[in-house]
Amino acid sequence: MSEVRLREAEKWIAWVRTGAVAFAVVEVGIFTEYHPEGYALWAWVLTGAFAAGAVALLALSRNERIAGLRAFGLGALVFDATIICGYAWLYSFEFGSPTRWALIFAVVEAAIRFGLVGALLTSAALLPFLAAVEWW
Repeated sequence: MSEVRLREAEKWIAWVRTGAVAFAVVEVGIFTEYHPEGYALWAWVLTGAFAAGAVALLALSRNERIAGLRAFGLGALVFDATIICGYAWLYSFEFGSPTRWALIFAVVEAAIRFGLVGALLTSAALLPFLAAVEWW
């Protein structure tokens, strides 16, 4: 992917991430009817970290002087996958919770940035997490 297209992809992904923060706020604050004791606090802490990271990554993605776009993209991908894993683990108390399925977004993000190899490596990297959350 050319550098111009890569920059545009980074900006687009940053805006999608920012929209996902709004969804997370609504999901945690309105649509989740029950949290076990202590879980609501962690849900808001995770959402705050997500919001702070999304704002930082949005600002950085708009910086035309940023060098190392591939490294930036990898860092953003790791951030996104970590946040999604956090929500999947936190909401594993809900029977049939679809939160784990959100990991597909990390795989798609990897495919946009790094092609088929990125999608395959991200899928393989997430397998231990999926096994651990199923065990939990």
